Amino acid sequence: MTNPLSEAQSLPRKPPTKANATYIQYLTLSDVSPHAQLITTLLDELTQAVGRKREAHNKLVRTAGRLILANLVHTVFSRNWLAISLKEDAYTTGQYLKDNLFLSYGATRATLDKMVQMGWLEKPKKGSNLTGLATLYAPTPWLEEAIAGWLYAVEKPFHPPHILLSWDEKQSKKKVRHREPLLALPDSHPDIVRLSRINAFLSQQTYALKAPVTLIYRRDTKPYFLHGGRIYTDIQRLPARKAKVRLNTLINGQPVVEIDLKANHIRMAAALQDVELPADPYIDIANHLGVTRDQVKLTINRSIGSSHAGRNEWGVAHPDDDEVDLPLDTFKRIKQEAQRTYPFLALDEGLGLKLQSLEGQVMLQAMDRLLKLGIVSLPIHDALMVTDGMFAVDTAEQHLKDAWSETLGISFAPYVTINRP
Repeated sequence: MTNPLSEAQSLPRKPPTKANATYIQYLTLSDVSPHAQLITTLLDELTQAVGRKREAHNKLVRTAGRLILANLVHTVFSRNWLAISLKEDAYTTGQYLKDNLFLSYGATRATLDKMVQMGWLEKPKKGSNLTGLATLYAPTPWLEEAIAGWLYAVEKPFHPPHILLSWDEKQSKKKVRHREPLLALPDSHPDIVRLSRINAFLSQQTYALKAPVTLIYRRDTKPYFLHGGRIYTDIQRLPARKAKVRLNTLINGQPVVEIDLKANHIRMAAALQDVELPADPYIDIANHLGVTRDQVKLTINRSIGSSHAGRNEWGVAHPDDDEVDLPLDTFKRIKQEAQRTYPFLALDEGLGLKLQSLEGQVMLQAMDRLLKLGIVSLPIHDALMVTDGMFAVDTAEQHLKDAWSETLGISFAPYVTINRP
């Protein structure tokens, strides 16, 4: 294992775009005793530097400073930016920053300006092409070193609701994403009961960027339960490819592994047709066409998730991430061969949303069964993170396979890989 901070700092800060920004949220510092002296020292220094005369104003500065520092812990390890609005009307009654985060405009702006002046924050990034009304902030290397120890202390509240609806809304030329609680379900609904049990268990554990598990559906696609009911928790934001930040974290002080469902979306799509795929469904296509396995995987996964062939091709021609080089002509050749090899695959028909929903149900079922055995597990999209011990790993692997087969209603099991730091 290596230090999560050194893994994170091996990566550059992500570009300052909306996709790489996390809006400020309500976070607490749960186990403050090991960090109390540092928190107090930083807040004392910040309050003195801001220089407000009234005690009530100093309390507002300390509230803003504490919340900003807690949120910056996420940016240290995710390499994202922290987004905060500096528009005065965003801090009025009825607005999120005032009603939910208890922030005041004057104290928050003064705190941020002073943190930049003191060398705690990099120069902020502004502009409507970034996050609309928000300004982006990132900690300097000095502050990263200072607050990195809070990785297991920052915590999002665990109170419900844990099931949300998400939808996009056009505002002028921008697309704004909204979320609201899904209130139509009764408290006895299996998803609510299961999530309540899982989150009550997780609230008693210690892990990086601690937060509850939430189930998020798309409001604009009905019925909800068949479209995009994917489960989320904050640890999923930690890098895992170019640097193994996530795999170098701990659960309850113990090293972890991730049990990954191999080639999960294409395997689930096949299972829905009662077809069992080989361990690696990509490699034969790659060898036949003389392309890479990653190119085949990306082509198939994009096309399973896509609902429009033309937009899919446009996305290939204008990639957001150049991690896998995929020329458009190569994409078309792979897609054609995939359709010949796997004629049951529904490409460019939006199947990915249904598969995400099924994947979420698999994870929730496995996690619920594991907690009854005292095994802590965290969902990482199509994988489960558990502590690296023989009992935990073997038991989690079996329950994950069983949940997968039962959810899809088939008699065979998926293939998995065990990923370690």
